[in-house]
Amino acid sequence: MKYSLLCGLAALTLMASCDKKKDTTCVAGTGGKVAIVTFAKHNGVTIPNYESHSDTAYVKFNTLTSPGTNPSAYDTYFVGEAGEDHIHCEDLKCGSYYIYRTAFDSATNTRYSGGIGINVTQTTGEVDTAIAVN
Repeated sequence: MKYSLLCGLAALTLMASCDKKKDTTCVAGTGGKVAIVTFAKHNGVTIPNYESHSDTAYVKFNTLTSPGTNPSAYDTYFVGEAGEDHIHCEDLKCGSYYIYRTAFDSATNTRYSGGIGINVTQTTGEVDTAIAVN
């Protein structure tokens, strides 16, 4: 009986002292092979990039919540190419991102903005994301 109790106590002590290793395989940042492709949509309609009004995607690493609208609060940014209806946020790793997106609508002469949190689990390829802008 004492032997069983002693073995049980030893097992509990070993289990309590074991640290669960943190999963560090998906830490957001640059240097990866993922592209998040963002489409700015106002009232369900995608807004294209215009040469005279560059649309921008501001990216914050390791969060799904907005750090606000100040560009300096973000870790990096990507600028759209004129004539395309999206912005490629390239060379990223898997992980959590918050993307704040601006877009200029030439029909209403208005700059819109909006954001979204996204968790990327893949390590290569593209992830298409629609971002509602108002």
